Amino acid sequence: MDQIHPDLMGHYTRNEAMWKLWQQHGINEQTPINVDFQFVCPKYDNGIELKKILEKEGLNVNLRKIRKFIFFIKGDIEATMPTQTWSLQKIQEYTTKYFNLSIQVGCDLDGLGAFMPK
Repeated sequence: MDQIHPDLMGHYTRNEAMWKLWQQHGINEQTPINVDFQFVCPKYDNGIELKKILEKEGLNVNLRKIRKFIFFIKGDIEATMPTQTWSLQKIQEYTTKYFNLSIQVGCDLDGLGAFMPK
């Protein structure tokens, strides 16, 4: 059996706690919401590559250029999934997918979140 990357395990743990909070706010597996995935790209060009991939998958992607020191420019990405219903299992599956994708393009999955409906 493959070992799960420790950072990915950390995401799983945080997602479980987040899902419980969402449930306390009335979210369940029948509630349609937008989920945002956040990424940090130490190199802006890697952010451009990740943005293109995520947009092809139908996500609404915002890439911000962040200047770090004088010469270093990184990218912060917020990628919003189309409105849909979610479950903890689905969150974990997308977390795994985007964690692995971010590594492939030289970025880091920072986490995910959602605005709670009123």
